[in-house]
Amino acid sequence: MVLIRSHDALVRYIFGEPEQMAELLRACLPPAMAAAIDWSTLRRVEGSFVDEALQGRRTDMLFEVRMGEATVLLYTVFEHKSHDDHFTSWQMARYVVRVVDQWLVEHPAAKSLPAVLPFVLYHGDRAWQAKRIPHELVDLRGCEVGVATFLRPLQMRLPFHLLDLSQLDEGLIDAMRLSAISALTLRFL
Repeated sequence: MVLIRSHDALVRYIFGEPEQMAELLRACLPPAMAAAIDWSTLRRVEGSFVDEALQGRRTDMLFEVRMGEATVLLYTVFEHKSHDDHFTSWQMARYVVRVVDQWLVEHPAAKSLPAVLPFVLYHGDRAWQAKRIPHELVDLRGCEVGVATFLRPLQMRLPFHLLDLSQLDEGLIDAMRLSAISALTLRFL
């Protein structure tokens, strides 16, 4: 019997299984995206990309899945704080770069990059308020209009997909049509 003593352990135990992760993602991704993924190919890839200093507060998991002829990396970070973090979009961008760097090491002959789906499951008491795209964190106040116009599109854009549990009630969780274990886990979080 597995003893689960933290949110981190619960999330890893339940959503670390491809079947439960597929179920969760199918329920919260746009229908066209969910339909395009070959869920039978979903497999978990070992490794962690979260900063050591943050390991106790969040867990990350990496999955690989086929979508057409392409491989898609489903990078998930489960937020374990009761409030949103102002710099989460920047942290996610850094993690995605690490994921792709590792993929390139493992695929040295690659001529293109895999698509990455950064995904955050948040279970705070209030709705997520922080910026979800790193370029929105860049301060261009005080720059001349022409300079800001030039710089703004050059800033990093790497939004993440957010499932904000603070915005889901029992009915919305039921509407996701999850298995009992996945639905119970979301309710517990």
